[in-house]
Amino acid sequence: MKKLFYMLLISITLICLVSCDKSIKEYEDAKEFSEGLAAVKVNGKYGYINTKGDFIIKPSFDLANNFNNGKAWVKVEELWGVINAKGEYLINPTFDDIDDYSIKNDNSNYTVIKKNYKYGYVDKRNGIFLIEPIYDELRYVDRDRFITVKDDKEGYIDLFNQVYIEPIYNSLRIFTNDNMIIADLNGKYGILNLLGETIVEHKYTDIKYSNTNMPLMVENEQKFGFINRNGVEIVKIQYEDADNFSEGLAAVKFNGKWGFINTYGDLVIPHKYTFTKPFTNDLAIVDFDNKRFGCIDRNGKVVIEPLYSKLTYSENKYIIAKLYEDKYTSGNYGLIDIKGSVIIPFKYDNYIHFYSDFAIIKKDKRFGAINKDGQMIIKPNYDYIHYDKRGYFLLRIDKSWFLADKAGNKIKKLPSFEANGSITLPLIKSIGLNAYMFKENEKYGLIDDNYNIVLEPIYDHIGQFSEGWIPVAKDEKYFYLDRNGNRM
Repeated sequence: MKKLFYMLLISITLICLVSCDKSIKEYEDAKEFSEGLAAVKVNGKYGYINTKGDFIIKPSFDLANNFNNGKAWVKVEELWGVINAKGEYLINPTFDDIDDYSIKNDNSNYTVIKKNYKYGYVDKRNGIFLIEPIYDELRYVDRDRFITVKDDKEGYIDLFNQVYIEPIYNSLRIFTNDNMIIADLNGKYGILNLLGETIVEHKYTDIKYSNTNMPLMVENEQKFGFINRNGVEIVKIQYEDADNFSEGLAAVKFNGKWGFINTYGDLVIPHKYTFTKPFTNDLAIVDFDNKRFGCIDRNGKVVIEPLYSKLTYSENKYIIAKLYEDKYTSGNYGLIDIKGSVIIPFKYDNYIHFYSDFAIIKKDKRFGAINKDGQMIIKPNYDYIHYDKRGYFLLRIDKSWFLADKAGNKIKKLPSFEANGSITLPLIKSIGLNAYMFKENEKYGLIDDNYNIVLEPIYDHIGQFSEGWIPVAKDEKYFYLDRNGNRM
């Protein structure tokens, strides 16, 4: 009996040591700090701790969002409500869902909510509806205005429930900087202003927006023309195809050939090309015939002779080019300037990424780098090269990464970076305080600006630095580290 008593006492002592030791600050989930508080999960419930790890609001919520302007959304038994920094309810759990993140403005007191399968807009401070929950969808635009959706029709409203456009349109494309809405009414497009007043009647099968203050391209019965912002027809609807204006000229197609018109509708470059690209830096890439590409100026004068099977605009007024005589080869790309002078010879794959004084190139499916004179900086021996715009190259061979300076000199070996998402980059992701998260062998670590390891890649999750702490996860436990890796 005495032995059983001592065993029971030891067990109770161990349980107490584990459950009562407040120095062990580990959680089932942990979020970033905001306004001095962070949501953490203990025994299936969320509460809030301060930056010392002390609970300020006890764990009692099924979900908990970050504090914003002294308020936080919390979820209890499938419904959302709002609490203050003392844990007191400002709005009792009432709403089916919330969208607390899509609105990119200063009105942190307001949130899109869902109640009884309908959406509205509520004041988080008191639960008063600014927009009653009567809509199938609310899509924030800007300037405190929304597209409303009701019975698959769209309208336009502000956060004070001022209805500018009733939900009667198939679609609304809103361009607030131009005081313009391109609206589809029963399959016909017109233009409204932001007050919902009709500027251009609904009579087109499409209207293409242009942000250059140039005429707008319109379509009717598979023919194209242009109108001004007041709906006045500038270019008759007669063309087989057209592009938006670029640098004051627009490409238009007539009788199977492309030419260019000015903003008055005058044909300034005749219809004689089988393909065109918009003017860029006073040049347009055109196909003279049979896939022979060159460039013309604004007067139609040939600036770059049609010697190429491919031309592609690149950075810094350069053009990636492939000679016509090499059209059946897989490589032999080079770089020319806007006068047609050869900058990089025609001997590389179709990958030339030009910076101010060098280019990353690809040859025989391997990456290298050359300077602007075509001299090799880094031989094309690598599976991938990334330039970080701070003067460093990141070089990859198989799964090994190396750091090199701008002259191509290797500095050191790097961790075996893996993609942080579904794309190759970013290999590293800024999390604040000049620290960057990287992934190696399915684990996460941190490096600094000079690619020195700050935290070894041993973590299952790393969050953002906030208010001196970063939430991390390891072995299904969450806890907080400071900038030097010390635990809270």
